[in-house]
Amino acid sequence: MININRAKSIRGFIAQSIGKAVIFIFSIAALSACTANVKQVSQRFAMSDVDQTYLAKLLAPVTLTQSSTKSGFMLMHSGIDALASIIYLSNTAEKSLDLQYWSFHQDRSGKLVMYHLLKAADRGVKVRLLLDDFFVGGGNANFDTLARHPNIEVKLYNPISRRKWLRSFSMLINFKIANRRMHNKVFIADNRVAIVGGRNIGDAYYMAKKRYFYRDLDLLAIGSVVQKVSSSFDAYWNAKWAVDIKKVNKRIIFSIVYRNKRQQLAQHYARVKESAYWRHVLKSTVVKKLHDATHHFVWAPYKVLYDPPSKVRRFRKRNRQYIEYLMTQHMKQAKSSVKIISPYFVPQWSGMRWIKQLRKKGVDISVLTNSFAANDFSLSHGAYQRYRIELLKAGVKLYEFKRGALQETRKKITWFKKKPASYLHAKSIIIDDRFVYVGSVNYTPRSKLLNTEISIMIDSPVIASELTNTFARLSNNSNSYQLALKRDYVDFEYDEEEQYSVVWGANNRTTEPEVGFLKHLSISLLSLLPIENLL
Repeated sequence: MININRAKSIRGFIAQSIGKAVIFIFSIAALSACTANVKQVSQRFAMSDVDQTYLAKLLAPVTLTQSSTKSGFMLMHSGIDALASIIYLSNTAEKSLDLQYWSFHQDRSGKLVMYHLLKAADRGVKVRLLLDDFFVGGGNANFDTLARHPNIEVKLYNPISRRKWLRSFSMLINFKIANRRMHNKVFIADNRVAIVGGRNIGDAYYMAKKRYFYRDLDLLAIGSVVQKVSSSFDAYWNAKWAVDIKKVNKRIIFSIVYRNKRQQLAQHYARVKESAYWRHVLKSTVVKKLHDATHHFVWAPYKVLYDPPSKVRRFRKRNRQYIEYLMTQHMKQAKSSVKIISPYFVPQWSGMRWIKQLRKKGVDISVLTNSFAANDFSLSHGAYQRYRIELLKAGVKLYEFKRGALQETRKKITWFKKKPASYLHAKSIIIDDRFVYVGSVNYTPRSKLLNTEISIMIDSPVIASELTNTFARLSNNSNSYQLALKRDYVDFEYDEEEQYSVVWGANNRTTEPEVGFLKHLSISLLSLLPIENLL
C-alpha cells in the first residue's frame, strides 16, 4: 500500500510539474507578446499650420476676439447631433483628424464614420486613430483596412496580445495590466474644433440601435481649448503604450482585399443615405449652430483635465494627477450644491465620508444614475446598491433613470417599428450652479484607479444652468424614480438601531422596478464578491 501511494504521489508530482512548466512556457510567450508591443516609436504631434483651413477661417471672427483663457462650448445632448457633427467635421477637415476612443463599433454608424475617414484621407487629410485594444486587438479587418491607407495611422493602446488565440490567456496572467484601459473619448478636426464627452463610436450612442439607445452628453468646443485637447491626444499618441496596429495584428491586407473592403463601406453608405435615420441626421441643426458660433457657443474659462498616459502601468491608489482626485477635491469645496450624473455610481466608503461632511455643512447633493433595469453593467449596480441606504440617510437626493424614460424622444425615433429602451450614459458634475465637468469619467473605482479619462471643467453659470435644467428633466417622475427611505419595524428590545429599506417613486415600490426575482437574486449574490475596486 505504501508503494502504491508513493507511486501515486510521484505521478501527481510529475503531472503537477508538467502543468507548471506548460503554464510557465505559455506565460513567457504571452508576456513577450505583450511587452514586445510597447517599444517607443517616432513621435508625431497635432498640426499647427491650420490657419488657412476652412474651419479656421469660419471660426476666426469669433475666436480671435476672445481671450486665450476662454473658449466656446456647446452641449450636445442628442445622439443625432453628435453623429452629424462628426460626419460634418470629417467632410470639412483639410489638414488633420485625430480620434481617441475606448470603443469603435463596427455597426451602422461605426462603418459610416469609417467611410468618411477614408474619404477624408483620400483628400489628403492626415488621420490619426487611437483606440483601446480591448475591443479591437486580436485582428479586425476593417481597422487593418484603414491602416493600409497612406494618410491614416491606427494605434492600439495598452495592447493585450498580438495573437488572437492568446488574448484570453494573456488577460489572465497579466490581469493587473490588461485590466487597465484607455477610456478617453476625443474627436479633433484641423486642431480647431473638438468633441469631448461620454460617447464612443457606435449605434447605441447615436440613436441607431434597435433595442436601446444611450442618453449621453458631449461638448462641442472651439477656441484655445482645442489645442489643450490636442496636447492630451499627443501625450497618449506618443506614449510607449500606443502601438501601431500593424505591429500588433501583423495582418497583411492585399490590394484586392483593401478594394473590396472599401467597396463594402461605400455600399453601406449608399444604403444608409436612403434610410429614414439618415434623413434625421441631415435635419440636425448642429452644423448651422457651428456656422453661427457667436450666438450658439458660450464663452467661459476652462481647464482640460486628463489622466497621465502612464496610469495604465503605475499602480497607485492615490495620485494627485488623477482626474477623480482633482474632481473630488473640487466637490469637497462646494458651498451650496453638487449634482452628479453618472451611469455607474459606486462612491465607496471614502466617498461616503466627504459626502456626509458636505451634508453636515448644508450642501445639497443630488445624484442621477441608472436603475437596475436601465443599467447595462449589472455588477456595478450590485456594488452601488450597498451604499443607497447610507446615501439616503445622509440626505442625498437619489434618482434612478427608468428604462422606459424619455417618451418624447423615443416617439421621434420613427426609423424603428419598436421603440428602443433608454439607458443613461452621460457623465457630468455641476458644482455651486457655476462649475461644470463634462467628459468620460464615471464616479466609480474603475475610473478612479484603473482607466484613463478626460474631462473639461468649465466656469460658466450659463452652461451650469442649462445642465441643471437637463438634470431636472431627466430626474423628474416621468424619467426617473426618486428613492426614499422606509423605516422598517424594529423590536427595540433586541435591535440596537433602526432598520431601513429603500422605496422607489411616488408609489413607494419596495423592490427594484422592472426587474424579475431571479435577476434581482443573482445580482444580490454577485454583489457579495470582493471585486468593487474593479468596477
